[in-house]
Amino acid sequence: MQSFLFVKQIESQGDCMFKINDVIVYENGGVCQIRDIGVPDFITTGQVYYKLQPLNTTGNIIYVKLENKHMLRYTISKKQAEQYVGSLPELKGIYNKNNKFREKEYAEILKTGDYKQYLEVYKGIELEKSKRSLIGKNLNTTDDRNLKKIEKLICSEFSVAMEISEEEVRQKMMAACF
Repeated sequence: MQSFLFVKQIESQGDCMFKINDVIVYENGGVCQIRDIGVPDFITTGQVYYKLQPLNTTGNIIYVKLENKHMLRYTISKKQAEQYVGSLPELKGIYNKNNKFREKEYAEILKTGDYKQYLEVYKGIELEKSKRSLIGKNLNTTDDRNLKKIEKLICSEFSVAMEISEEEVRQKMMAACF
């Protein structure tokens, strides 16, 4: 188990945007808790790191340099999450019939961090999945993978914000789509 040095000095200097035990989002959708802030004993440069523990997996630890705090943000609020889910009935789904264009479009959207677009992708794929199931077909592998990815991004953060399970978020989203 790796330990941190100088944690109290770092925090008392006020150099940290985030504090130990804060729940944050790392890049696109990794909901984590900050477990420590300091210089890991395996780092020889003396650089300060956030030590992150992903909430949805056990045993994984992520180290992010303090200077890379732009890769971190606080989770959205409960009110924001509820508003996003509540907006699903009015949102148009994004689903381009051209497979290659659709894949490229989804990849670009996943980089944005924009939940409105995430929900439009989610709704578009869910509507396509519903259409296909009516004729006895499944989603293609790429669409299925993208649906799982976008669901994970949305549900992991919304479950923290709304203080419910990821499955309950998924059910609310499905109910709002249809």
